Amino acid sequence: MERFGIENFIKDITHLLDAPTSSASSRNPILGIVIISAALITPGFHEAVGDTIALSVATPKHLASVGLLYELTEDDENDINTLMHTALDKIAFVPFGYMIDSWRWKVFDCSIKREERNSKWWELRLKYQGLCPPVRRSDDDLDAAAKYHVAADVPYIRYFVSYIIQFQFHKALCDAAGYEGPLHKCDIYQNKKAGQLLSDMLSLGSSVHWREAMK
Repeated sequence: MERFGIENFIKDITHLLDAPTSSASSRNPILGIVIISAALITPGFHEAVGDTIALSVATPKHLASVGLLYELTEDDENDINTLMHTALDKIAFVPFGYMIDSWRWKVFDCSIKREERNSKWWELRLKYQGLCPPVRRSDDDLDAAAKYHVAADVPYIRYFVSYIIQFQFHKALCDAAGYEGPLHKCDIYQNKKAGQLLSDMLSLGSSVHWREAMK
């Protein structure tokens, strides 16, 4: 299994382990249908926790230590490749994560009219991502609904938030583990201090505001 495949597998598993279990019914204001959606107490946190773990266990050093990477070469070229992969995965997503709910909010407050929903969608995609549709589109289309979270009325800002705070979590855990070095090489695997810090935060649940939990 190639390394990138392993990273995606680890990310999927950590998300499943940390997925919310409560649910609530609501009406999708965009599609006008009743749907069942997951109810998150702290939007962004469960996504960030899963990705924080993935940041650590998907490092080349960790993959080599558990036998998933047979040859570990630590040099500038591999460092650059690792950092570039992280940048393409994380940084490139941030404007998209913000754009999704920016469009949704404008639909909800009626600043985007029904007859211009698709054209405004592509205006925002151009503004934040520099992307244009590959073929001619009109307001008879609704390309936003191709995204599951839009069609299912699942707030997307949690992903935007998680892609930022996961690095704050990762650094805090690495500091707790006593790690000194480049953050992209930190592996907290089997470190009790880092594990306890993460456990303490998660055990708070909804008893405190998320800002307090982050402290």
